[in-house]
Amino acid sequence: MSKNKNAMTRQQEIEASSFFGKHVTTAKAAVLFAATSLLCLSPMLLGRLLYGMIPELIETGLRDVAGNDDSLPRWALIYAVPGLFFVLNTICHAQLFLYQRLQKLPPKQIRLLGRWIIPVIGYFFCVWAIYSAAGLSVPKGTTGTGLLSVLLLYYGGRLFDCEGDSIFALPFAFVKRNDSVRTVTHRITALGIMAAGLILCISAMALGEVPAAAAITAVVLLLCPLPLCAVIYRR
Repeated sequence: MSKNKNAMTRQQEIEASSFFGKHVTTAKAAVLFAATSLLCLSPMLLGRLLYGMIPELIETGLRDVAGNDDSLPRWALIYAVPGLFFVLNTICHAQLFLYQRLQKLPPKQIRLLGRWIIPVIGYFFCVWAIYSAAGLSVPKGTTGTGLLSVLLLYYGGRLFDCEGDSIFALPFAFVKRNDSVRTVTHRITALGIMAAGLILCISAMALGEVPAAAAITAVVLLLCPLPLCAVIYRR
């Protein structure tokens, strides 16, 4: 009786881990980790762009145990803070991957954070902190580009390996022809969308704006994958 009970408990745990554990394929896990890592680290480029405008010591308003101002060095703001979010993002992805392999339910805090909350918060926080340290307000164009980039990355992530009945699935007839066509088309289109989001994000961080060449490249990456897949499969 106890063996059957243990077997049932283990089966329930496996089913719960599959439903609540944010399970994805290995390929999708790798793509999401790469995209979110670049999102976490991209504010370093903004820090380099505004390097001369940022003081060597940045007042944080915090005090150490002796009551002295606990100022933050310029290098720490530019490199260590984005690096910290990258490390936290890596821990979340690694935990989700490990628990998926073990078919166990991840800890509640890891399930809540998922694969997107830390990189998105880290990106916008670092952008705000770097502009503030330079004595500037965050340009509306930078905020808008960041939001668009995050939306493209998220949509591409959801499109990658999505099921045919998903609200994110492509509705075109040739995509629904068979599973192999659906999988390849969704993956190629998702990679194009995510690449467009990263180009916009990295351009805004490295140059302070999105140049015409980067915008055109992003548009091409958004529009070309699906027609290309259609041509290939109709042949």
